[in-house]
Amino acid sequence: MAASCEQQVEDQSALRKTSAARAQIGGRSHAAAFRRMQDKVVLSEAVGAAAADLMNDSVDDRLAALEEQEQVERLLAEIKARRRAE
Repeated sequence: MAASCEQQVEDQSALRKTSAARAQIGGRSHAAAFRRMQDKVVLSEAVGAAAADLMNDSVDDRLAALEEQEQVERLLAEIKARRRAE
């Protein structure tokens, strides 16, 4: 009987150690999963901000092109008016 009691104590000790190790590994995997999720969120926010910047740049570029076109049309109208006046 003494041997079986000692064996039970050893088994329980091994079981506690195994449970503790599993808990540690599980905690690490949860923390790693959370970090990966945070990284995905940060990347997604960065991509969204870059896309917004690109869209704003294209709108600014379009407005600048329209202003240049208006200037060209105004200068052309002035040249035509001068030729008619001659």
